[in-house]
Amino acid sequence: MINMSQNQTRSGNTVPGSIAQIGIITKYTFLDYFRSRRFLVLVVITALIGILLTAAIGYYRPQALIADSLSFYSSWWGNITTFVIILTGIFFGGDAISGEFQNKTGYFSIPNPIRRSSIYVGKFLAALIASTLILAIFTVITIGNGLYYFPSGIPSQFGESLLFSWITLLRFSASRSFSVQSSRVAPYPSS
Repeated sequence: MINMSQNQTRSGNTVPGSIAQIGIITKYTFLDYFRSRRFLVLVVITALIGILLTAAIGYYRPQALIADSLSFYSSWWGNITTFVIILTGIFFGGDAISGEFQNKTGYFSIPNPIRRSSIYVGKFLAALIASTLILAIFTVITIGNGLYYFPSGIPSQFGESLLFSWITLLRFSASRSFSVQSSRVAPYPSS
């Protein structure tokens, strides 16, 4: 009788644990996102939003917007960040699992002993990291404009708003990633 541990196959190869599987899936999914056209398109859209807002404020100089730093950040950040968050959720969370089978790349992972939960969590983390990078780009553009018009500093409320925006991004990415799952994704049990 052969005594095998839970992480060892008949051939003697060891299977990575759940955390290691999540890390591997996150790493390669993020690299896939980073190399994809959709990431580049989203970076360009985010940069264009920042450039157009910068040009509009620089040209028109709306007094209500540049009266003080708090009104600037609340108008700039408060109105546009929701749009950026929705875009990132749609671009990265929408086909986190179903896109693998549409592109036929998901069939390569089915014969491997990977837990379904590891796939879901790894894909979610990769989408969250990619979305966080896009939000960070928009944050840098916002802070750059804010410091140009108000060199005295950044209001503390902006940090709170940034935290709430990231929590919204987390929730939206999770809802988009986990709402499109089908039962045919992985035919093996998750336990």
